[in-house]
Amino acid sequence: MADIAMCEKKDCPSFKECYRAQAVKSEYRQSYMNFDNGTESCCDDYIPVKPTWKNQFPCL
Repeated sequence: MADIAMCEKKDCPSFKECYRAQAVKSEYRQSYMNFDNGTESCCDDYIPVKPTWKNQFPCL
């Protein structure tokens, strides 16, 4: 269960790599926010699904 605000912006280029979009939602309570990436490949609230120490945020 995710204890974060999740994202449903399916047209985002980072949708499949972002934890906010791919986390398992809470069955009872889940918050969603309208994250906006503008012209960038990901927004400021991007959380990688598989972070690495070398390249944790590839779109920044």
